[in-house]
Amino acid sequence: MSGAPVAPRGPRPAQDRPAAQRRQRILLIGPRPPPECGTSIPFDALVRFVRGRAAADVAVINTTSGSKRGYSLASKRVLGPFAGIFASFMKQIGRCDTILIYGSQRFAATAGSLFSVIASLLGKKAGIYVQGGGFDVYYSSLAPACRAGVRFAFRRARAVGVQTEQLRRSLREEFPNLSVIPNWTDLGSSPLDVALAPAGAAGGGRPAEKPAGEVRFLYLGQVKREKGILPLIEAFRGAHERLSARGVASRLDIYGPEVDGVLAEARQILIEMKDLIVHRGEVAHERIPEVLRSSDILALPTAWPTEGYPAVVIEAMTHGLPVIATRFRALPEIVAHDATGLLCEPGDAASLMECMVRLAADPELRRSMGEAGRKAARRFDSAAVLPILCRTFGIRLADVDEAQ
Repeated sequence: MSGAPVAPRGPRPAQDRPAAQRRQRILLIGPRPPPECGTSIPFDALVRFVRGRAAADVAVINTTSGSKRGYSLASKRVLGPFAGIFASFMKQIGRCDTILIYGSQRFAATAGSLFSVIASLLGKKAGIYVQGGGFDVYYSSLAPACRAGVRFAFRRARAVGVQTEQLRRSLREEFPNLSVIPNWTDLGSSPLDVALAPAGAAGGGRPAEKPAGEVRFLYLGQVKREKGILPLIEAFRGAHERLSARGVASRLDIYGPEVDGVLAEARQILIEMKDLIVHRGEVAHERIPEVLRSSDILALPTAWPTEGYPAVVIEAMTHGLPVIATRFRALPEIVAHDATGLLCEPGDAASLMECMVRLAADPELRRSMGEAGRKAARRFDSAAVLPILCRTFGIRLADVDEAQ
C-alpha cells in the first residue's frame, strides 16, 4: 500500500465546503406590520417566503418605528430609532453573508447607503431594494454631495432593485447595477375564495347593497389633490348624466382618508349628488377584497409625483376589475390601454369622463378587460416575483438548489 494519506470519511466541515454548499446566513432589514401599509406588507411577505423556501439561517431587523413625515434626518424622532437599528445591524453583520436592505426612498438613500458601505468594507455585498416609484425624483432633489454619497454606496451594492421600468430608464446612468423587480402581492388563492371580513371589522363603512344593473365606480387610496380626486368627482357628474340618458345607473364610492381637505372644494357637487358620490372613509386592509368585489370599475386618475405600481391597481386587476388610470409615470406599464383598462390624461376631467362612460355603458368590454387584467396581474404574484428577487440578491432557494 502506498503512503498516500486517506481522506477522512463523513461530512466535510462547513468551512471546507464550497461556498454554494454552505448553509446561507441571511440578514433581511425592513419594516414589518403593524401598521399594515404599502411598505410593511410586501416586506413581511418576503420574510415569510425566504424563511419558508431558503435553506438558510434568517435574521430580521424590523425597522418599523412610526411615521417620520416632516421630520429632518437630524431630529430625535429619526435618530432615536435609527440608533437601535444600527446597533442591531452591527451585531448581526458579522454573522451573515447575504444582506438585503428594503425600505422607503429616504431609508434606502441614508441607512441603506451606510449599511452597504460597511458591508463592502467587511468584504460583503449588500443588496438594496427601494420601495415605491419615485426614487428618481427624490434622488434629483438631493444636494450634489449627497447624490455623490448615494451613488458611491449604491454602486458597491450587489444590486439595487427598483419597481418600474421608468425608474430604471431614469437612473441607469447613475446606477449600472439596477434591476427591475415589480411590486408584489399574494395571489396564492383565487380572489373569489377570500373570506368576507366580519361586519364589525375596523376601518371604513361596509359597501352598500348594490342594486341590479348599477355600475359602481371605485376610488381607493388617499383622498388628496395629487391623486386626482377633484377631476374624478367632476368627471363622474358628467358621466352620470350621460349614462342616465342611456338608462344606466351609476355611483362613485370613495374609500380612503382625506389628507388635505380637498373635498371642501367639491362641496357643491357632493351636496347635489349626496346619494351617488359617497366618501366612506378609510378601510382596513383585510376588507379590501370585499370592497373590490362590490365594485365594477377602479378609477385612479392620479398625478402623484412619485407614482409607481400602485398596489390597488394590481389588486383590482386580480379581482377582475377594469382600471381607468392616467398616462402618468409608470402607470402605462401596468394598465394596457384598450386591453386591461383605459388611460386618460392627468387632470383632464373631460378625458376621464369619456373613459367612465365608455366602460360603464359596455358590460362586455368590462368583462373582457377584467379577464385580461386577471391574467396580467399574475406577473405581480409573490410566487412569481420573489424567486426573481432572491436570485437578484443572491438568496439561494432550497428547492432551486436541489433541482440544479
